[in-house]
Amino acid sequence: MSIGFSLHSALPPNETLQRIAQTRLKYGEMLRYFWISEVGEAGDFTREADADYGFVPKSTFLIQWTGEPSEFIRRIPPAFYEIFGKDNILIFDDTCDPVPPPSN
Repeated sequence: MSIGFSLHSALPPNETLQRIAQTRLKYGEMLRYFWISEVGEAGDFTREADADYGFVPKSTFLIQWTGEPSEFIRRIPPAFYEIFGKDNILIFDDTCDPVPPPSN
């Protein structure tokens, strides 16, 4: 299982920060085991790479696991898809493979 994720948001940085804050409010107990990077604007390379998935990112950030308990790792993508909405975020694991949204 991945220990880090790269998240690409279709929302501008300020709105992405708001969604991260909402995720922290709802999933704070889980997120305390993860480091979340600063939000930056999506660069040309990211926009070009994401075009292959039909996605147009405006901002990006990283999430890294900081330790136990590891069962929270698998719960990160569903939590962020829930708060951001599946059309507003594209998540990659640490092997650069896309993590699909939950099917429910």
